Amino acid sequence: MVSEEITLEDIKARLMADERFETQEEYCRTYVELFRLSPLWDKAEYESLGKEGCSGFDPDLFRR
Repeated sequence: MVSEEITLEDIKARLMADERFETQEEYCRTYVELFRLSPLWDKAEYESLGKEGCSGFDPDLFRR
């Protein structure tokens, strides 16, 4: 068995390519939950995420 290290960068790349989210809000929420407090947070990327972008969703609304 080979163990493959998965980095935050790998997770981000997979998220950016994922088209299975049912709503834009779900996509935005997932991005916030994964990256909001990490060095990989990118406001411009968040605002243009997916088909509609996330500029209409304040990231602070998704904080747990």
